[in-house]
Amino acid sequence: MKTWKVGRITLGLFLTGITSLIIFTVQSVGVLPMIKDAITRTRHSIEINKTIEITERAQD
Repeated sequence: MKTWKVGRITLGLFLTGITSLIIFTVQSVGVLPMIKDAITRTRHSIEINKTIEITERAQD
């Protein structure tokens, strides 16, 4: 029974999280392009870092 209770609590938290996420997404539709921009920037910086690492290794 204990695992069932924990499962219910986890499920409740999960659903609450999803609901708040949906509400947040609906509210921040205008922010979505900014988020996409940030994601692409992060990806670019990760790729740049990888390239730097490779060139550093090549120099060694």
